[in-house]
Amino acid sequence: FIEDPAGNTDVTDIDFDKVVFLCNMDGANGGTTFTDESYSGHTISVRGSATSATARKKFGTASLDTDAPASGLFAADSDDWDFDTGDWTIECFILRLNDGGNTAFEYFLAQWTTASSNRSWALVNDKPGGRIKLLISETGAATTYTMNGTATIDDDTWYHIAADYDGTTIRLYVDGVVVATQADGALHMFASNQEMSIGGRASHDLNFEGNIDEVRITKGVARYAGAFDPPVKPFVENLSGN
Repeated sequence: FIEDPAGNTDVTDIDFDKVVFLCNMDGANGGTTFTDESYSGHTISVRGSATSATARKKFGTASLDTDAPASGLFAADSDDWDFDTGDWTIECFILRLNDGGNTAFEYFLAQWTTASSNRSWALVNDKPGGRIKLLISETGAATTYTMNGTATIDDDTWYHIAADYDGTTIRLYVDGVVVATQADGALHMFASNQEMSIGGRASHDLNFEGNIDEVRITKGVARYAGAFDPPVKPFVENLSGN
């Protein structure tokens, strides 16, 4: 297990060894340094005018502000984003701003591009419908599944968004509520060679104009596999410093 230096056991994450990306988005207001706190230690690069914002955050000191065109974060292609046939969980908190922006989809966590040959997965805000979507491709070209959340999301409200796969069922969640499911006992995610992007997609467009906090990707386990209580504190960091 993971234990903080003070010996507090309430921060334990028994699946931390399977976390391949974790960014709490903490930092100074207007900061441009973001750190992957997983053991993988991926380099996080800034695109456009994305910064940390202390005025709007879910936990910690700040969140990622992507309220500008073509702004966000990205990490280079990695086997960590290739889920293949295994279990996985992707999740984050989002706050959508009521300021216009894109009129169609807004990608906020994805390994997806406009090129219809290199797509894998994406969490998307369907702005006209006010719903969350999960996109999955097994071929890299066609979208195998477009899972539409049943719940609408409001502006200026923090939501925990997650999706996972347990070997039999894909689930999409908003605040711990299952809003879409897809049965598939043989899911084979396409191994894209694109970057993993936060706040947009690899083609640098249709970015999410708002704030994103607590991004975590877990490979090898479906953390929820059903309804759950959404997190009430920051995700556990790599407290060992390794």
